[in-house]
Amino acid sequence: MQIEVTVLIQGKAVFPNTAVCRVEVQDVTYLDAPSKTLSSYEGTVIGIVEKKVLTTMIEVLDQEMINLSLNVWAHLSMTGVPQINHGDYLTTVAYPLTQGVGMHKMVVELSRI
Repeated sequence: MQIEVTVLIQGKAVFPNTAVCRVEVQDVTYLDAPSKTLSSYEGTVIGIVEKKVLTTMIEVLDQEMINLSLNVWAHLSMTGVPQINHGDYLTTVAYPLTQGVGMHKMVVELSRI
């Protein structure tokens, strides 16, 4: 399955040249266990155009998805490090992904933390 993910933020923001956006498709099937990343994308962010930070394609193999609950997650790191820090942007609500064959489109919105 291919997922086209568009990442948005509200308001205006100035990004340092270290800003990196990470987008992941996660297996969140088990509520009492950590999520497992099935596929991810990471790219440098220069700025926003009409709230859009980036649009990317992520592919998840169909056999990896059988009977799983999937979620799309994103983190915009201002320093480029994987750890979440004050001033970064993060998804703060769940963006569940319905399973199916073909291409899916998902829009996620980030909130500043």
